[in-house]
Amino acid sequence: MLQSINSSSIPDIARQSRLAARQLAPASDAQRNLALAKMAEALQAVRARVLTVNADEVAKPATPAKPRPWSSA
Repeated sequence: MLQSINSSSIPDIARQSRLAARQLAPASDAQRNLALAKMAEALQAVRARVLTVNADEVAKPATPAKPRPWSSA
């Protein structure tokens, strides 16, 4: 199932990726190749949207970083 581009945090995506890797590890070469081909198709299907969102993010003015409580700034 594809999630919307903004619905997952980086740690969530990393956890999902590790889970997928564990599930694919025991698969045959043919099964892994099929899974990778399906993932590539899914990425191609959302390619334009990803590029649009990325361009929108890059075009936003930079916001200053908030000082961290432990920093001397």
